[in-house]
Amino acid sequence: MKNDEATDHSISKMYVNITVVVVFVVLMASCIAYFFRLEPNMDNAILEGFSRQFQQSAETAHWQWQAQGRPERIMLAHYDINGKEIARHPVRMGSNGKPWIDKSRNGCEKLWQSLLNEPTLIGGFKVLSDYFLPQKGSKEEFGFCRYRLSQGASFDYNLVTGVVKFTDG
Repeated sequence: MKNDEATDHSISKMYVNITVVVVFVVLMASCIAYFFRLEPNMDNAILEGFSRQFQQSAETAHWQWQAQGRPERIMLAHYDINGKEIARHPVRMGSNGKPWIDKSRNGCEKLWQSLLNEPTLIGGFKVLSDYFLPQKGSKEEFGFCRYRLSQGASFDYNLVTGVVKFTDG
């Protein structure tokens, strides 16, 4: 009789252990799936933050250009959260007081690095930079730079107006 009770107890204990393991695995799989679905939204939010910072840096460059007598280049300083200078980047300025670039993808990428002092990466993935010519029939000399993730959000920087427009993909 004791042998049967011991066997029944052992089997019951094994079923409880199996149930606990299965529940744990299901919960872990659910959490992983949830966070992977959430990740693209976080990348979009990070890019949106960069778009606001980009706009602010372009405006800072404009006012610095004005204050320094409208030179061809300015040295744009970047500061950490404590107000300590962490980097300086030369920024070529156009006659309109907006940061000026070579009309190319590489020019747009250099502009990102000069204005943001950040690598063109979000979550380990490259932020793609593209240069678009002005629309046909336009009298504008410059087009715009587009910064985008491979899937999802992007923002455009108009080289003539200095306006940044974020698009949530």
